[in-house]
Amino acid sequence: QLFSKMKSSLKTDLQNFLDNDVIETREKWRQLFQEDLFADLPCDTLTEKRDRNFLRLKRASESRLASVYDLRENPINLFAAHEMLGYIDSSLAISFSVQYNLYGGTLLSLGTDKHIPHVQRVDDMSDVGCFALTEIGYGSNTIELETTATYNLEQNCFLLNSPSPKSHKYLISNGARRANMAVVFAQLVVGGKKEGVHAFVVPLRESDGQAAAGVTIGDVGEKQGLLGVDNGRFCFKDVVLPVDNLLDGSSRIDADGSFSSTVSSRRGRFLRVAQRLLSGRICVIAISLAQLKASHAITLKYA
Repeated sequence: QLFSKMKSSLKTDLQNFLDNDVIETREKWRQLFQEDLFADLPCDTLTEKRDRNFLRLKRASESRLASVYDLRENPINLFAAHEMLGYIDSSLAISFSVQYNLYGGTLLSLGTDKHIPHVQRVDDMSDVGCFALTEIGYGSNTIELETTATYNLEQNCFLLNSPSPKSHKYLISNGARRANMAVVFAQLVVGGKKEGVHAFVVPLRESDGQAAAGVTIGDVGEKQGLLGVDNGRFCFKDVVLPVDNLLDGSSRIDADGSFSSTVSSRRGRFLRVAQRLLSGRICVIAISLAQLKASHAITLKYA
């Protein structure tokens, strides 16, 4: 009996040591994972894998164990959520990261008061979002991407266009089937002058799930190791965006139709709008940490 008590105590101490932070919340994640939805059961088709992944994402959202506002108020909690979801399935963790860090976090960090309603729709997944940065012709050279958002002074709006096949947004997680909204990165053109890459809130789908006017959506298919993630590709043809759809935390269109920015260089503006990639690296590390811990546990079990 004494040994049993010591063993239980040592187990708790070791668990707390491995968890390191937000210990009570991590335990709530473990309790959530006892539900049948998170059981490690096979899926026969890609569609089944994606459907289960989305249901799991919705259930994780409903738990309220993490929030997009954590990026500002409690980032450790959001990173821990990535780690905990990484124990279940990498697809789930990546879809969560796109919704909360890449999509929601960009709205939170680059938006202004007018964009608060969009942020408020992240946690409960009233909107499912994606992060449309990568283009098929540019890979990691995203500062040179081709998609354009041209300001129309007469109508006080932007026209979003994909000038060539190289400018198609590609491998956009959550985009092939589920996302109804996107943060789209495009070259802002004002008065014929390119002002650098900026971020725009773009509706992708209507309420019935069909693509919005001027938006073409494709399915990239399987992504090795992340079969639950629906990776899409997009292109745009004269998509009309209200001027308020520019995430204008640092750059804006003034009342007279002129452009102004607190960031002087085009490169600086790109680094500003792409900053969520930095926190995204921590999110990926957290997911990898879960896999490392799990692999060690399996190894020790069979040692």
